[in-house]
Amino acid sequence: MAQFPLWQIADIGFKPMLGPLCPFAALLQMTRRQQLRHIQRLHFAAAISPTLRNAKTKITLRLTLGGFAMSAPTGLAEAFCNLIASPNCVSVVDGFFDPSPYFGKLSEIKAYLLDTASSSEIYLTHGISVFDASLEQSKREHLFSEGLRYEQTIEALFAPDISPLAGWWQAIDGAWPTGARRLEWEGHTLPFGLLRLWDVGKEALPHQDVLRREVVDLPIAKSFRRQFGINLYLCNGSGGDLEVWNDRISDEEWQKTGLMGSYGYSRAELGEPDLVFSPKAGDLSIVDTECVHAVSRISAGDRLTISGFIGYTSDLDPLVVWS
Repeated sequence: MAQFPLWQIADIGFKPMLGPLCPFAALLQMTRRQQLRHIQRLHFAAAISPTLRNAKTKITLRLTLGGFAMSAPTGLAEAFCNLIASPNCVSVVDGFFDPSPYFGKLSEIKAYLLDTASSSEIYLTHGISVFDASLEQSKREHLFSEGLRYEQTIEALFAPDISPLAGWWQAIDGAWPTGARRLEWEGHTLPFGLLRLWDVGKEALPHQDVLRREVVDLPIAKSFRRQFGINLYLCNGSGGDLEVWNDRISDEEWQKTGLMGSYGYSRAELGEPDLVFSPKAGDLSIVDTECVHAVSRISAGDRLTISGFIGYTSDLDPLVVWS
């Protein structure tokens, strides 16, 4: 498996797994893997209103393969653009949005999903993903005919507030030189954003999300140089941690596994994850989905997220979003 620089770490206020905060000198003397093991949570200090307008974030520390590099305060959208331009794999924003205005709506959202959502082996969701649509013609037809209503449902559930996902997309669309657009498939415009409700006992096994493997007849999927998954956390009980390995399994290696959709890599072969992030309500994570990643088993409560994908081709092309 190919190895590559994994992520930038924002904010000096990270917490070590054991003991007090490591002094810089001691941290610099560690191996790359030891440095990663000492990271329990990434802090990306943000003061962002529920509407996500004029959001400003300060990056105070960056850990790279060569050591530390300071960065000046920057806008949230600019920070994401920097992630795309780097070889890093994960960006975690601690407190991306204020979840308190939405707390009163969570029971309504959960009730809606329990009454109307389709069930997978992992979670309840209110729509059909591109991956699921690639496996079954009837699901593909439903996605083509009803897909844009998925977005309308999310906005209606959060009204009169703007949903966190819509606010994030507005920020990125405005910051990226050529904007962001929805994925098109067979002449149909597809939605961005799915609600996902995870119950106790559910988990996502180690996997990759790679569109060119899932929809082989979609030309634009082959043009993406990088693909990212975005998760906005509306609530998270116990468990449900994001686990990431510093492993990128190539198309050739994946074909030898025989796994459908790059899902279900062996934990025994992967070893312990290089990063474990325990999200809370209001957090956001962005992962390069060619990195092997997983969600640990939910042990108590439930996990409610809004999720989507972003495809990057070049600095001159629009970002492409889908679910």
